[in-house]
Parts: sequence; C-alpha cells; structure tokens
Amino acid sequence: MRTPPRPPRRQSAPDEPESTIRARIRSRGRITFAELMETALYHPTGGFYSTGGGVGPDFFTSPTAHPAFGALIAVRLRSMWEALGRVSPMHVVEAGAGSGLLAADVLAAASGSFADALRYVTVDRAAQAVVHSRAERVTAAGLPFRGLVGCILSNELMDALPVHRFRITHGAPEELYVSTDSRGSLIDLPGPPSSPYLAARLRSLAADLPHGFHGEICPAVETWASQAAAALDRGFVLTIDYGYEERDPSDTDRVGGALQTYRRHTQGGGLYRRVGRQDITADVDFGLLEAAGERAGLRTVGRLPQSEFLKLNGFDHMLDRLRRIDLGERERQANRMGMLELVKPEGLGGFRALIQQKATGADDAARITPRPSDVESTRLPLLGPHHANLMDARYPHLAWEPGDLWPFGE
Repeated sequence: MRTPPRPPRRQSAPDEPESTIRARIRSRGRITFAELMETALYHPTGGFYSTGGGVGPDFFTSPTAHPAFGALIAVRLRSMWEALGRVSPMHVVEAGAGSGLLAADVLAAASGSFADALRYVTVDRAAQAVVHSRAERVTAAGLPFRGLVGCILSNELMDALPVHRFRITHGAPEELYVSTDSRGSLIDLPGPPSSPYLAARLRSLAADLPHGFHGEICPAVETWASQAAAALDRGFVLTIDYGYEERDPSDTDRVGGALQTYRRHTQGGGLYRRVGRQDITADVDFGLLEAAGERAGLRTVGRLPQSEFLKLNGFDHMLDRLRRIDLGERERQANRMGMLELVKPEGLGGFRALIQQKATGADDAARITPRPSDVESTRLPLLGPHHANLMDARYPHLAWEPGDLWPFGE
C-alpha cells in the first residue's frame, strides 16, 4: 500500500518496553494490564507510537483515507464557530494528532473570516511530521490548557487509552493483572480490583454479565473528560472513534474481551507478543465516555455514526462535485474509493462521533448543523502525497498505464 511518510524510527532496543515491564514484575510481582499497555504504546524510546509505528505500516485512518474527512470536519467546526458568536480566536485543539495530517487538511479547507479566526493546536506525545505551517505544536500527554473558547477534537485517540482487564467468575469480578510463569512467559494473573474506582465499576457490571465474560474498563476516560472540561471556558468536544454504546451481556463477540492487536494491517498474535512492536486497541465505551463528560460538566449534543455525521456535513455534495470536475478517470476513481471508505457502515463509517458542549447554549444539534452555503463554499480536496491511495493498494495492476513502460523519448 502506498502510505504517508512517517518520521524515521529512533534507534532503540526493540525489546526495551518488554524489559521495562519484566523489571517491574520482578520488583512488584504483578502489574495491571493498563500499565503494560501504557508502556507498550508510549515507552519513550521503544513504544509502538513513540518510535514511529502506526498509520501506514499497521493501519489506515479516516484522515489518511481521504482529505475530505478533514474538509468535512472543517465545515462542522465553522458551524461551531458560528454558534460561539464568531469568536476570535477560535481555538481548535486536536489531541492525539499523530502525524498532523488531519490538522493540515482542516486548515487547508478553512477559508474566509473563519480561517482568519482559527487557531489550530496539535497535541501529541510523539513527533508530528506533516503538520500544516499554521498549526501550533504542543508535546504533551494530556491537555495542558485553560480558558479555551472553541473545540477539543480527537480522532481515534480514545481506543489507545490504557485499559484494565477483568473477568467474571461465577458472578464475581476479578481484575486480570500481568505476571510471569515459571518459564518467564507473560501471563494473566487474577486478583482483586486495583482501585476503589474499578471495584465500584465492576460491582455495577457483574450482575448482568455471564460467567467467563472478559472485558475492559478505562479509568483514563474520566481523566480525559475532566481535562477537556477544565480546558474549555466555552466550547465543544468532538470525539470520533470506534466502540459500543453500552455493554450487552448477550453479545457473544465480546465475551472474550474487545482488545485487539495489529501489525502490518493484520491482527496480531496475542496481547503479550511483540510488546512495543504492535498496536493494542480497545473498543471505546461511549456510554462511559458520555457519562464521564456529564460528571465533568460537559453536556451531550449528539452521538451518531461517522457516516451520518459526515453526510450532515456535506459528504454527498462533495462526492457529487467529484463526479463533475475535470479529472482523469484513474484519479477520479482513486478519490471516489477513498471518500466512500469514510462512510462504509462496516468500516470507518461505523465509527461514532460524540459531540459535547460546555457553556455554549447549543444543546440542540441543529444549532451546529452546517448550512448548505458553508458546504458549497468549501473546496473539494483531492488525494495528496501524504494520503493512502487505497485503489492502488487494492488493485495494483491499475497503478500503471501502458505509457509508463514505453522506453523511448518523444
């Protein structure tokens, strides 16, 4: 697959995260899975994200699929700006910005007085390589801001927050810690909940879950909601990710837990293999995320599938414009495929978009639904060198033309 360039991988021992984890287990006897996940993904010199893993070699995201995603986010941000009284500056803080590709696409799509008011800040723990020149970069693990008026935005950040694992045994919940066996292999070790928060949460879940159920709880969601609410004076929180709205005991697909590992576009071989060299993600509990926001002072404006969210922002209009502009057929089809990927119900389109607000007065989603004029004034972006050309990746025989093989000059 032709994928976005990424920062050069820093030289480090590939087993450094696992060595760190093993040293902690030797010292303490066991650690929580959340600690393993945090170390595997974010170890400063060997973590999966810290050393350049992720988008491209291991998975693609909505921003890499097509720049229309960023353009349609810009359309919605403009509506939020209008609801905030055309405030200037309008801060947009993107948490977990990664390479900065989404920032670049949003800023490229913004225009007029909205663009003049827009102050875009990218936040990430690691290097940001593709960030637009107008974006400000902050390296941080959280949200070190106060007094913002605008929007806090994240795309596929919540699924990478560290989680604690648990199982239900004959109606009793147990946390699953990480330890080692007599051969030195990393293993699950059941025990009592590691914090009062987890104990209370597990008590509330246990009665409705069957024997043998495995699941995850993410206390970091509470921290995130508190930081987002504290950072905003007035504004919105837009969270886009994959997950579920409430835990369903009858969902047999989730009985074994919702954690997944990925390496080079395929599922990995287990939670304790290639520690630091594969992605670990967990389906987001949107019910918990929404409730945590309510406790922190964020009011829910709407929660809807990504496909519907993008269509409300003008997706169909952009797709129709793609059909009418002057493009070569191969380029048109490549852009069409990338755009349609954003709304596939079984793929990216099935992600959820949660919109929350603080002190804006915009409790009704209609207050921040884009107007047709805003959609029409936003230019149609086309695939660039930093985006994934999904057509070339899936149909490589279409990536060349007969003229490419012609050996003679004009």
